[in-house]
Amino acid sequence: MESSTRHEGDVVEYAPWHVMNGDAAPAERVANATRVAALRERGHDVAESAFVARGAVVDARRFALGERSYLAAHVHVRDDVEIGADCSLNVGTEARGLVRIGDGVRIGARSAILGFDHGFDRVDVPVREQPHTVRGIEIGDDVWLGAHVLVLDGVRIGAHA
Repeated sequence: MESSTRHEGDVVEYAPWHVMNGDAAPAERVANATRVAALRERGHDVAESAFVARGAVVDARRFALGERSYLAAHVHVRDDVEIGADCSLNVGTEARGLVRIGDGVRIGARSAILGFDHGFDRVDVPVREQPHTVRGIEIGDDVWLGAHVLVLDGVRIGAHA
């Protein structure tokens, strides 16, 4: 039996797979296309088939979001983040700093992927006044990170983990 339900509003924002499955109301698809177009106009490389929830924040110098990937509600992306095809960043996830995410990656709710760190080499200078360091994070293809996962600067996660 085929579903005739067309999801809209907060359901789509918190469960964007409804868009990917074609179950979103037409107005939701139009609103998403407008958000994607606005990101592209700002110079970001966002696939037309991607979904960006209205509550997601993209405050990045450089941002890429691949085909059929999505950012759910309250996702926050900053700095230099590339996300491959068929990826999901679920509710409340942070991706900041230098972050490279392969294809087919699933990241659970309220996770943090932080591709930078605070310098702390000098004990005579407060941490807040020391420069950031950046080694970056790489997450390979077909990786699943569950909810509340913290990935810190310099970590490399291989494919199929």
